[in-house]
Amino acid sequence: MIFLEVGGLIFVGSLNLLLGLAVLSRDRTKKTNIMFLLLALSLAVWSFGIAAFLYTRELSEAAVYANIYYAAALGIAVAVAAFALYRTNEQPGLIWLTGLTTVFIGYCAVVSIYPDFILKEVVINEEGLKNVNFNVGGQVIYSLLFLSLFISAMVKLASNLPAETRSRRSQTKFIILGSVTAGIIGVIFNLVMPWFGRYSQIWVGPLSSITFTAFVVYAIAKHKLFDFRRTVARALAYVIALAALALIYSLVLFVLSGTLFNEQNISLSHRLFFIFYTLFSAVTFQPIKRFFDRITNKIFYRDAYDPEVFLKELNSELVTNIELEVLLRRTCTTIQETLKCEACFVITRKTDNMPPRVFSSNNKVVNNADLHFFGSELQRLGDRLIVADNVDESDTDLKAALATNNIAVIVPISSGSSVNHKRAMAYLGLGPKKSGNMYGKEDLRIIQIVSDELVIAIQNALRFEEIQGFAATLQAKVNEATAELKAANLKLKALDASKDEFISMASHQLRTPLTSVKGYLSMVLDGDAGKLTDMQQKLLSQAFTSSQRMVYLIADLLNVSRLRTGKFIVERKATNLAQVVEGEIGQLTEAARVRSLSLAYDKPAKFPDLMLDETKIRQVIMNFVDNAIYYTPKGGHITVKLEDKPNSIEFTVTDDGMGVPKAEQHELFNKFYRAGNARKARPDGTGLGLFMAKKVIIAQGGSLIFSSQEGRGSTFGFTFAKAKLLAPDLHNQNA
Repeated sequence: MIFLEVGGLIFVGSLNLLLGLAVLSRDRTKKTNIMFLLLALSLAVWSFGIAAFLYTRELSEAAVYANIYYAAALGIAVAVAAFALYRTNEQPGLIWLTGLTTVFIGYCAVVSIYPDFILKEVVINEEGLKNVNFNVGGQVIYSLLFLSLFISAMVKLASNLPAETRSRRSQTKFIILGSVTAGIIGVIFNLVMPWFGRYSQIWVGPLSSITFTAFVVYAIAKHKLFDFRRTVARALAYVIALAALALIYSLVLFVLSGTLFNEQNISLSHRLFFIFYTLFSAVTFQPIKRFFDRITNKIFYRDAYDPEVFLKELNSELVTNIELEVLLRRTCTTIQETLKCEACFVITRKTDNMPPRVFSSNNKVVNNADLHFFGSELQRLGDRLIVADNVDESDTDLKAALATNNIAVIVPISSGSSVNHKRAMAYLGLGPKKSGNMYGKEDLRIIQIVSDELVIAIQNALRFEEIQGFAATLQAKVNEATAELKAANLKLKALDASKDEFISMASHQLRTPLTSVKGYLSMVLDGDAGKLTDMQQKLLSQAFTSSQRMVYLIADLLNVSRLRTGKFIVERKATNLAQVVEGEIGQLTEAARVRSLSLAYDKPAKFPDLMLDETKIRQVIMNFVDNAIYYTPKGGHITVKLEDKPNSIEFTVTDDGMGVPKAEQHELFNKFYRAGNARKARPDGTGLGLFMAKKVIIAQGGSLIFSSQEGRGSTFGFTFAKAKLLAPDLHNQNA
């Protein structure tokens, strides 16, 4: 009786292990497949461990085997829980996986340190069978741990059923049914009954796992679980036969070792060696069988091929290639190598843009006369597949054309189901088989499938050629337009250079007389030509302010020209910025008074000398204040501040004028740019003032200050790091 129990356990363990390996071989990267392998491995170790426990004569060895299969049983619960996590979520939380791993490793560590954590000792009962005395506390902890893991896994799978697709739901149901059925039997015979001293039936639990295997196999065959239905359909009978063969060999070996030899001279290690040797012999049977299968196939089945593999390989060629020549030549080569024919070619029909072409696996050529002949014959025969061996003897011309071109099969590649020759865009031709055999029904069915799949591939390739031709034409036009643009750009650059030269020359010519006008106006205002009336003073002041503004405008034009030619130079010297600001404010006070504006400047009592380009910084200050005056309505307020901060100096001009629209603020400091409301308020502006202010400030190592809100005013200014400006710098710097 013991041999049947042990043999059955080895059979079930082997079957589970083989099923787990088969699932993993389908996809080694899929996490659910890996978890199923761990589950199958745990089932196998559980079965083998109980088999060794039942068979061994040594109680000390039995205790070791008992701890092994208890650990394996816990591994089953852990694997089921992990499988449930991956089944319901492709990326389960790291905490859960770490927890499951820790539970199993922790249990193994505890048992390795305290072997009697669950099992105190293995004894022989009154019936002469092995029994186990438990450590009650350890057994309770173990039972609760096992049941909590197993039940939570089933609940997890069941609760996720509504969210799954119909197919996956059916798969999961069979997994749950198989797991629950086997789990209940296992709990009864391997957890409950041992509590009551009935340890002799522990072999029933592992044998019940065959129900789990049966449900899984049914789910594979019926509902495509693990996506290898055809593999199971072909290999299931062989797997069962292999397992049965291993069982028979094992039983025979046990019987012979016990009857023909002195059992006292045969140790357990010898018997286990015989068992694994037998299993090894059974496993190696299949490679030997495949070896002889290859030999017999070469002799009797030289034309054999796997249609699924062939179509998959062909589809790969059709998908990965888009150029017509590459596509059809590789397709012909694949067909020729698979069907083992002498040649394979595709003939494309003549179009408005292209003549008929032949693409072959071996540079086969079909003359134009025969191309037209085959087209007319296929049309006459209803655009159907033609097999040379089946052509009627009365069709002498067709048989002769096929024989002349060594064609065994020719089929139209048609874009429609209508019997219309115009729909056939190409023809697929095959030479005779190298073996001399005829093309069978399966071959012709595959050829027809291939011709249907070639339709879209050829259409796409032809469209790609048209697109390439269009692209080439378009590229030529683009190149022509680019050349014209380059020529126009060179002319524009020349004109721009001429413009800069003219502006520079005109600015120099205008600056000298304007400086004289400004000087004479200043003298008259100072009373050098006699006392002035109030009206004369007012008019001449406005004239002086306008001439000063013209001087700054000319300076801006010259600086723009110098920027383009690389001659913009910063000439630093000790400058009292407080006095510079005061001077500019003094010149603009009258303009502010005329516009009824409040212009306030609180000059600092003490301010350090800074190394700045006085002329250029004066121009920036004048520009900021002048803009504030022009863009602030009557009754407005302008506040000018110059602050000496611990690490920097800061100059700002704040007004409550029209402000700058938010959408235009990012363009404000670009050359010749002016905001829309500014153009309306002051049409004569140039858009150079702020552009040059930015260049001047940055060239001297400073930063701009700017903020504005349309309708509520603006703040313009600059800031310099004091440490750099206080240090003497007698060298000119290029901007």
